[in-house]
This record gives sequence, C-alpha cells and structure tokens, in this order.
Amino acid sequence: MTYEKVERELGAVWPAKDQELKEGDFVEGNLKEVRAGEYGNNYVLEKVSINGEKSVEDLLVWGKTILHTKMDGIEVGSKIKIEYLGKIETGTGRMAQNYDVFVDK
Repeated sequence: MTYEKVERELGAVWPAKDQELKEGDFVEGNLKEVRAGEYGNNYVLEKVSINGEKSVEDLLVWGKTILHTKMDGIEVGSKIKIEYLGKIETGTGRMAQNYDVFVDK
C-alpha cells in the first residue's frame, strides 16, 4: 500500500489563531458548508464581512460547544451572523465561549 500526503490550505479562519475575540465581535455571511472537525463541526461562510467590514470570499469559523448547539438545524445557504458574547461559566464550573447566532429571514 502506498500513501500520498494530502495537502490542503486551511485559508482564512475566525477567530484567527492569534486573535483575541472581544464582546460584540461578529462575522456574517452565507453558510456554505458544515465540516466535521476533530472536536465537532466547523462552519464555512462565503461572502463574508467581519465586524461590518467586507473581508474574504470564504472563511472557516471554528466550532465551539455552545456554537454547535446554536447552529444546529441552520440550513446550508442561509445568511447568518455569529456574534461573540464573551465567556460564561458552565454548569460544570468551566469557562466557555458564548455566541448569539442570527438567521436572515
């Protein structure tokens, strides 16, 4: 058996690896794809703006536990806005990143 390494550019992500989100930061665009990741789903948006400024054509939004719950059932193709609300304490005493998710009707 012969293996060939798969090379895939990750592209733009939100939040960026070195980006510290602030309350009120948001990203909006059309939900293009839901990708299964190592720790849950990640979301690909197209025609993206970040904090109201036009950004990139495609953007990968890292999934987080609370975000997974709020994104459940949103259909690919929907125009959405994801807003960071800050960190909250969960029922187990751990800190988690909290988000609001809006769908354009």
